[in-house]
Amino acid sequence: MLAQPKTARSPAPVFAPYQPDAHSRHAWMPFCAVGALAFAVYANSLHSGFITDDQFQILSNPVVTGGKNLWTAFGSGVWEFLHYRGNYFRPLQFVIYGFMYRAFGAHAFPFHVLMALLHALNSALLLALARRLLSGAPAAVSYVAASLFAVHPIHTEAVNWIAALPDVLATTCALTGLLLFAAQNAAPTVAEALLHAAIYLAALLTKETGVVLLPLYFAYQRLRGARANAFMYRAMS
Repeated sequence: MLAQPKTARSPAPVFAPYQPDAHSRHAWMPFCAVGALAFAVYANSLHSGFITDDQFQILSNPVVTGGKNLWTAFGSGVWEFLHYRGNYFRPLQFVIYGFMYRAFGAHAFPFHVLMALLHALNSALLLALARRLLSGAPAAVSYVAASLFAVHPIHTEAVNWIAALPDVLATTCALTGLLLFAAQNAAPTVAEALLHAAIYLAALLTKETGVVLLPLYFAYQRLRGARANAFMYRAMS
């Protein structure tokens, strides 16, 4: 009896390539659902006012209220308008505050709406990233992870407190960058690399911890390389 040729074993699901359902008319619904969940959980903050640092950084800040040119935010620290030289450099925070103040005035409601919307966006981005990274796992795993992120009370301070805008916005930059990097298979073109540079710059101008985005790129690239090697090893064994 002839020996049967050894066939390559199927790779473990974790190494399965991501295949989005581009033909589904309702592919966007899970992202909207997770975003709506995140917004609904923190909607109770919408009618809150300005508290503590909000009152200084928005209502008493001439960069925001128009006493100074908005772009002077790029030449000063967070507390320099109070004549205090600190080590926080977050100009995008005050640029966004400035646009919001000029559009809506000294009303806290639009600022709280912005914070809740950013959290909703981050939750949807996390779902997209989880679906790509965990493409071999059941879809419910990604939904549970994103839903847990959306409703977790650890975000209460960051979402409810307007002065925590840098934390929420830096998360937006990181998730956007990683999602694009993963979609490009960790090998962006020159034009795509320039886009990543812009995202990284935005993260740095948002909060000091934005510097970790670059190490995250390298970590993902190494992880993807390790998974590719494991895929080849399993396929050949």
